[in-house]
Amino acid sequence: MLEIILIIVLFLTAAGLAGMFLLFGAVGAGRRENAQQAGVMAQLTQQLEQIRTRQDGLNQTLETNLRSGQDNINRYLTDSGKTLGALQEQIGKLKSDSER
Repeated sequence: MLEIILIIVLFLTAAGLAGMFLLFGAVGAGRRENAQQAGVMAQLTQQLEQIRTRQDGLNQTLETNLRSGQDNINRYLTDSGKTLGALQEQIGKLKSDSER
């Protein structure tokens, strides 16, 4: 009878040890997966920061180009107004001269 109890205890101990090894293996695999995910997360965070930096640069370039374009349009309109004024003055002089 004692032998049977000893065999049962040994069997249960072996099963418990095997279960612990399986559990440790699963925990180790989970840790490795978490480490990989942390690495991927770090890469994604870095890429997101690079995108933000590039976007800031593009926003500044766009704003500079828009200001420059607006300045060019304003100069064009001012110069065109001066030219039209000068042409109207010349037309007036020509009319005046032709009426004489």
